[in-house]
Amino acid sequence: MRSLCDALGPGVPQDTSLPLSRDVDVFARDEDWPFNWSLVKHVIRAVISRIEGELRPNPYPKPAKEETRDTILNLLAAANQWQDGAAHPPFLSPDPTQKASFRGWWANVVSTYKGLKGEVQTYDFQFPDDVAKAIAHNVKLLAEQGVEALAQAPQKYVENFARRNHWTTPRRGAGRDRFVSMPIHQMLGHGKGVQNAAEEHRDDVLLLQLHGDNAFFPWHDNCGCVLQLWIEKGALLERDFSGVQATLECD
Repeated sequence: MRSLCDALGPGVPQDTSLPLSRDVDVFARDEDWPFNWSLVKHVIRAVISRIEGELRPNPYPKPAKEETRDTILNLLAAANQWQDGAAHPPFLSPDPTQKASFRGWWANVVSTYKGLKGEVQTYDFQFPDDVAKAIAHNVKLLAEQGVEALAQAPQKYVENFARRNHWTTPRRGAGRDRFVSMPIHQMLGHGKGVQNAAEEHRDDVLLLQLHGDNAFFPWHDNCGCVLQLWIEKGALLERDFSGVQATLECD
């Protein structure tokens, strides 16, 4: 498997001006997305995750008014329709009409949530944040496929991600606990350092890492949590997975 550093380079020191815009209007007008059906599906999943969160029992907010609940259910129905219609090869690009229609639907969801402010748990600004995460996730997926596949993503997104794909090495430790300083789901490579697991398993191989992320894996309420599976190098060479260790850490 290709590493992200092979495809995108090591990046540069963190620059707070680099993250993608979180402005709803900017994304609503940006004709460069969605650039493939994988991105469409991830954004739909993010929307559905937000909506379903409103429908789950919660002891803290007041019960939603019937009118509000009906609005949320209508949003969920529309999202499920989009999900059913997104059964295309993941790296196939939607045509311009499909792209415009999808952006219009997404913008309407955000606008509806803005009108429900104070009645729902989700804030409208969280939706463009999910889109930014989904774009970065899809850039990573394409990077793993090679340079030709990566060319499918608009260059501005690739450059943005490449410049944020910096590797942070502490001044002490001789680079033993290097980690990518952004949410990432991966196989192999360097594990994200949350507490001590990445350093304690620095001589092992990272089989799998799942980073809590509402847009893709709403398996934990704390998106700072990281689930990692580790194996000793010798055991991996022998294909002996009986000693695989799992670690779960939260920030």
